[in-house]
Amino acid sequence: MSGWLGKTGKQGQSPHGSARQALIFVLLAVAAAWLMSGLFVLQSGQQAAIFRLGQFHRMTAHVGLNWALPYPIESHEVLKLAETGSVVIGDAPSVPHSGLRAEQMMTADGSIVEVHLLAQYRIRNMSQYLLHQAEEAEALVKLAGAHAVRAVLGGMRLNELTAGDAQKVDAQAIARRVRPVLQAALDAGQSGIEITGLSAAGNAIRLPKAVQA
Repeated sequence: MSGWLGKTGKQGQSPHGSARQALIFVLLAVAAAWLMSGLFVLQSGQQAAIFRLGQFHRMTAHVGLNWALPYPIESHEVLKLAETGSVVIGDAPSVPHSGLRAEQMMTADGSIVEVHLLAQYRIRNMSQYLLHQAEEAEALVKLAGAHAVRAVLGGMRLNELTAGDAQKVDAQAIARRVRPVLQAALDAGQSGIEITGLSAAGNAIRLPKAVQA
């Protein structure tokens, strides 16, 4: 009897062999499901940033089925090809110990000017942006814009801003001067961000009453 039960080739499979096969099947199923979890689909106008071990690794814009190594080795984030936005320049944090409010800038001759500009931007190089930038695009444009405005106004005298009329400042002219300075700063930092427009309302750049007097 014991000899008959020990035979597995002709009379049947031992319980140990069946359990081993079941375990192998379960492990293969789990491995297949894990590998398939790296599949994702991109639609037209989308791209994906692939992160390996939490760090940006590559971009892909292949429309249709894509695959990345499954989590936790790699992960992905689906993005639009040209994400855009707008931000107000002039309400970024003030320069420390300057005594100026966030919207106030100083001219070359020490006059105070209040500035608010509206910047439109788009991310023209997503891989460059993800590789080099730690800040959100909006915060980056806001901060770089504030520095660009201070740089431009810091090199101009009050009479250049007003053209002799202390009640009026040519806001659009200031915006035109600021834009290339802002873009150059973003390019120098390899931000991957393009300024598509920089505008100012009629009262976006104005002189405080004390300065007007």
